[in-house]
Amino acid sequence: MQSVEVQICEDDNGKPGNIVSTNIVDLNVNNFEGAWYSFLILDECLRTQPSSYYWLSVLPMEGTNAKWIYSEEDSFVFSTTNDGGSSWSDSDIGPAGSAAVAGEQIYIPPFDGGDINGDFVINILDVVQLVNFILNGDSYNSIFDINIDSQINILDVVSIINIILS
Repeated sequence: MQSVEVQICEDDNGKPGNIVSTNIVDLNVNNFEGAWYSFLILDECLRTQPSSYYWLSVLPMEGTNAKWIYSEEDSFVFSTTNDGGSSWSDSDIGPAGSAAVAGEQIYIPPFDGGDINGDFVINILDVVQLVNFILNGDSYNSIFDINIDSQINILDVVSIINIILS
């Protein structure tokens, strides 16, 4: 079996930096024309920051002779490694492996002001979740601090009810 490690990394001055996400993809070695591969991260939400750059790195695992299919356009920023990602060449512009990072699901954090469950509606469901949080005695979480006093208590319940009523 041949496999590659696919990493999404933060940009570190033109080279891959901290790994944000990683996954092993098993390759179909019987398809000599190339193939599209995808991987899913179901147990974590990959959050990228606006105006930030990220690297998609494909690293062959031991015993893998995978080839990266190059595009014909001379407009990609790329860097290469010959030692499994320990060091990288300087960034260059030219034809590079075609790749995409796409989202099947997009998570948008709850907006401020009482939408505790993140459904973009402030209603009794948010009140119930807040009351359960208080009764369970869970550790502080700012999303439950509706009146922003660094405490989570009945005053937050009153605040969220006032938001609903207004």
